[in-house]
Amino acid sequence: MNIWQHDLKELLQAIRLGHALPAQLAHSPHYPTEQALEVYRNGYRGNLQGALLMIYPVVAQIVGEDFFKYMARKYIQTHPSRSGNLHDYGSRMADFISTFQPARHLQYLSDVATLEWACHKAYYAADVLPFDYSTLRNIDAEEYGNLIGLCHPACDLIFSLYPIVDIWHAHQSDTTKNFNVGLARGGCCALVSRTHNNEVQVSTLPPASGDWLHQVKIGSTLGVATSQVLAKYPEFNLAETLTHFINQQILISLFLLQEPSNVITQ
Repeated sequence: MNIWQHDLKELLQAIRLGHALPAQLAHSPHYPTEQALEVYRNGYRGNLQGALLMIYPVVAQIVGEDFFKYMARKYIQTHPSRSGNLHDYGSRMADFISTFQPARHLQYLSDVATLEWACHKAYYAADVLPFDYSTLRNIDAEEYGNLIGLCHPACDLIFSLYPIVDIWHAHQSDTTKNFNVGLARGGCCALVSRTHNNEVQVSTLPPASGDWLHQVKIGSTLGVATSQVLAKYPEFNLAETLTHFINQQILISLFLLQEPSNVITQ
């Protein structure tokens, strides 16, 4: 690392982490160096705070703008940005909230943040081609149980002890004022996906469908996933579930996992 790179690193740490500026850089002929640094620090914190507010608008509505700003400042202090892309910032907010003592009475807030981060990722997820049924023509029907499902990169599942989908919908701009959420209604399986029009949507999956999709997402074959779900939910309808997930662009591909070839090592 040359002198210029070292000085730049020290300057960035002074701005991002609040470190003292090295003596060789702490000189300005016009105004105090610390005053100039604070201008940059405020700009840095303001940009990150604005990014967090855009990603977590429901969390902000629940706790109020002033409390959210306070919480965001604490988050920024312990989790400085490590990317030049603001879209990458804020991934650990849910974990932070779960241990943030001033918000401990809002036990569901961390799961709401998890849901909002999933929505954020879904919005920026890559575009993919729609499901191509022709890929199944060369697969024997007896092999369908060995198929592996590939989900859209915007698809995410959140299992929560709280009705976070209802909480999320209750805080959207198009929600009626009479929309009430009772925490007593229990948990849910939240599905985050993106429509054909690239709109992020949040919905609740029935337990059987959520369990099946989770198994598929972690790499289980259709046969294994279906057998496990049927053992718990005998009423589960595979054909109906599969059709729904394909039509909603949640499942984008089905394929046979190729057996790895034997490799001779010496």
